[in-house]
Amino acid sequence: MPLNDIGIVRRILEHTKWFIFPAILVLYTSTAILMLMGILRLYTIVTEVIDAYYKTGLVHFALVSAHIITIIDIYLLALVCYIFAIGIYKLFIGNVNTIPWLKIHSIDDLKLNISKMVILFLATLMVQKVASWENPQDVLYFGIVIAVICAVLIWYSMMLQRKPKEE
Repeated sequence: MPLNDIGIVRRILEHTKWFIFPAILVLYTSTAILMLMGILRLYTIVTEVIDAYYKTGLVHFALVSAHIITIIDIYLLALVCYIFAIGIYKLFIGNVNTIPWLKIHSIDDLKLNISKMVILFLATLMVQKVASWENPQDVLYFGIVIAVICAVLIWYSMMLQRKPKEE
């Protein structure tokens, strides 16, 4: 029997579902902590901008944009934790109400949703680097790496979508 078969894992964990709860609890806690970090980061950015404006009378909008994009990255990471938590719960414990666009019925659906979130995270990370634009050559090399990773993830997502559903 192949070890990567989700049915085998589900049967092994069928009577020990309580092993899954700590993982779900950690993921939900991580989601909440990341949401709070985003709010605190926004507060820090706003106070820094106001302070810089009062001291110099200027606001460096490219730098502010790069900082704002870090907040988007934080919230995308929170979404990744949330998707993991919901996916693990739905796959190993049972059905749960989620946000309407999150459809996880198999391990491939979980992989697909995580791939989409990672692509969004990497794209915003690239936009952040471009917005700060400190060293153009570093941004170029970083962009090439991010583009290759995103291309691989997009290819992987397409393969998961084309895969015939098992019933």
